[in-house]
Amino acid sequence: MLNMHFQRQVKSLRVFCDMCGWKGVLSLYIKEHSSCDEKNKKVSEAVKEYENLGKTPIANILHRRLRQEIQEIKQKSEEEEKKPDCELDWRELKDDTDLKRTAEVLRQKEIALLKAQRELVEAQRELDKKGGQITFIASDRVAAIVGKAYGVDFNSHGQMIVSGWGENKVFIINENKLGKSIGEHQIIQPADIAVDDHDYIYVSSKHKFQKFTSSGELKECAGSYQASSDDGEFNDPRGITIYDNRVYVCDRNNHRIQVFDLDLKYVDSIGSYGNRKGEIDAPYDVKFDKAGNMYIVELGNRRVQVMETDGQFRTFGQKRVGNIGLPTGLHVDKDKNIVYISDFADDRIVVYTTSGVFVTTLGSHGQRVGQLHSPYCMTSHKGKLYVCDSGNNRVQTFDLISSPQ
Repeated sequence: MLNMHFQRQVKSLRVFCDMCGWKGVLSLYIKEHSSCDEKNKKVSEAVKEYENLGKTPIANILHRRLRQEIQEIKQKSEEEEKKPDCELDWRELKDDTDLKRTAEVLRQKEIALLKAQRELVEAQRELDKKGGQITFIASDRVAAIVGKAYGVDFNSHGQMIVSGWGENKVFIINENKLGKSIGEHQIIQPADIAVDDHDYIYVSSKHKFQKFTSSGELKECAGSYQASSDDGEFNDPRGITIYDNRVYVCDRNNHRIQVFDLDLKYVDSIGSYGNRKGEIDAPYDVKFDKAGNMYIVELGNRRVQVMETDGQFRTFGQKRVGNIGLPTGLHVDKDKNIVYISDFADDRIVVYTTSGVFVTTLGSHGQRVGQLHSPYCMTSHKGKLYVCDSGNNRVQTFDLISSPQ
């Protein structure tokens, strides 16, 4: 029987390979550790089971099973905490220091997720049976729990719009209560979202980019469900921003920023693959400051790159105080000239000035209020920073900081 140790190895690498686009790493690892067809079959079944588990929100677990599983979850998390810090056989990873570090981070995230599940069980009375989602409000620091949230924004009515990656929907939340969802059967794995001045909702998803009305009507669509590098097509689009009647979309695996008008007609493309200034590696989010400078977070280069209005480029966030582990989200406070970067690897928000000077960090690893687990995109609303705390299945809030002296 396939042992649990090997299943954990497969799970950790599965998440990491998906995130970084390293499709060959997992298959190589399985091949090296599987000497017969029977074991290969069991490994495939384990991976498939894990994929299905990741698509199932905790809110869909039957109410009667929650009480029965709380002790099991508690015991499982305690057992995980007692295990050695490193479970993987690093000899098979060719001494890749970055891969070692990231895989161990992911193992720690699995432990934190078990703890988060245990805490969510205590909120079972708040299960919203109509929408099938948990909308439990822990405090004024937690906006809502809606499943694995990747993108968040607000419309002109103050409603919070959240993309649900595993649920293949976009949720509209009114005063911390789940109102409705849009995009069902039209969206696959929604990543980031943006809302324009007329409350149209723009959604990046699996190789597509779509525009919806606030009532859920699909207005426009760019791309298809097949990855492509053609103009106006995508390979895993991520972060979105709207600036000066243009929509900017991070085309992650094509290593570029694509530009569209508000009707999703292709306008331009910015960047090409590389690590020099002006080049991009796996962009995850993009925003603008008040002066019109464009900020891009690059997962591949682990940095923030700024394209200034005069065409010059500068970078910050790597190999220095406040360095970023795996940047996945970005928010620019245009009034205070502050930049917030979500750090997926270190479960925190790293704060800089717009000139690239490190200021502070927000949050730490964990599932309690004020702690984060795999943060993604962010936005601000009425003096609060709203962070997609994806590993804890919630949107969490922090106070926006004042301008540094």
